Amino acid sequence: MAYSRTWVESDPPDTQLASLLGQVARYLKTDIRERLFLSGPIASRPTPEAVFVGLVYIATDEGRTYRWNGTGWDAISLGALHLSSVVPVTITNPSVETDGLSVTIPAGLLSAGSLVRITARVDQTTGGTALARTYFGATIVGGGGTTDVAKFLMDTEVSVASPSSQFGSGVFYRTGAVYAYLTASAPAENVSGGIIVKTTSVAGTGVHVHQYLQVRVFA
Repeated sequence: MAYSRTWVESDPPDTQLASLLGQVARYLKTDIRERLFLSGPIASRPTPEAVFVGLVYIATDEGRTYRWNGTGWDAISLGALHLSSVVPVTITNPSVETDGLSVTIPAGLLSAGSLVRITARVDQTTGGTALARTYFGATIVGGGGTTDVAKFLMDTEVSVASPSSQFGSGVFYRTGAVYAYLTASAPAENVSGGIIVKTTSVAGTGVHVHQYLQVRVFA
């Protein structure tokens, strides 16, 4: 976000015409508002003048709070960003692996030390052979399957070891299942761009209702 005017401590000069007082007051209110009430997407974060040390910016798409140090922004709050997809998607007898629900972790949010918690529920409403999976990028990080009616709660964590590699481990729960597979993996996803987290139904028989997908990012 660009400011309407550059902040100049010496303005207005003593020689300023009195008839311009109203305009100067309006400019002053705008200039203060633009610098003191800061929130929005990280891409809209402004670059204040050096004298505004201590300004705070809330990045609404990251769940982070930043403080201006005079030359740059320092993260001062690494709260969790909550992403969710909660409109159920029904998949019946998929002939190929089919996407259910998905959310996208914004580009530039993840870095070394970040933690991603992924929770998804898929209900199998009829008996069948199709499996349900969760993905972090192109990497399978969870899944389950049964030949009976069942409800799967897939819960996993992915921790970022470096900006381009992660390690995931998880526990996957199910009810009424005859069998299920538990999986742990070491993804090698590039997190500098956005990461898609999704559920899928693998090719097979049966009816899957993808109920919800929740992703919590502790950046």
